[in-house]
Amino acid sequence: MQGLMKSFLVKVLWDGKEIVFRDLLVPKHKTLFELHEAILKTFNLESNQLAGFTKYDESLQFETDYQLEAFDENSSLMKDHKLAEVLSAVGDHLDYTYDFLQEIKFVMEVIEIRESKDASDRIEMVKSYGDLPEELGKEVDPEDAEGILIQAMLKEAGEEDEEDEDGDDDIFGQGGYESLDDYEEYL
Repeated sequence: MQGLMKSFLVKVLWDGKEIVFRDLLVPKHKTLFELHEAILKTFNLESNQLAGFTKYDESLQFETDYQLEAFDENSSLMKDHKLAEVLSAVGDHLDYTYDFLQEIKFVMEVIEIRESKDASDRIEMVKSYGDLPEELGKEVDPEDAEGILIQAMLKEAGEEDEEDEDGDDDIFGQGGYESLDDYEEYL
């Protein structure tokens, strides 16, 4: 007799101003990499950006990251972890970040666990609501990337952006900084 196949109904909610989500039915044996690919497809995102899942414990303390590529010997790769290893009960959640430069963030939560003997072996989109703004997921011009990074570092350091008389941001003019190398103290 064939056993029941368990699947997780996972709500993937964009962490933005508008309500945009996809409910995905994911067989428990699928890897996080396969879930990542389903997220890209259902939200119409390009596959040329780095992305990762982050898991927190019950008290919202960082637990681990699951990455596309190994950055060091301690890296946990998406392709090496099945969904059932990471999520096991209704209410379990993960954060998902697409494109680390733009930091397009999603919150994921298991909203239901289904068991069926005739369940599909593929990830299915059960419900879809809204679309991501068109500017999200677009490639950033390399000329703009340095400015975006500097803006983020200044905000983390608690400095406010200053505008010159023309209303233009003058990031490099502040404090004699002329390039990204001058911001090493913030890194």
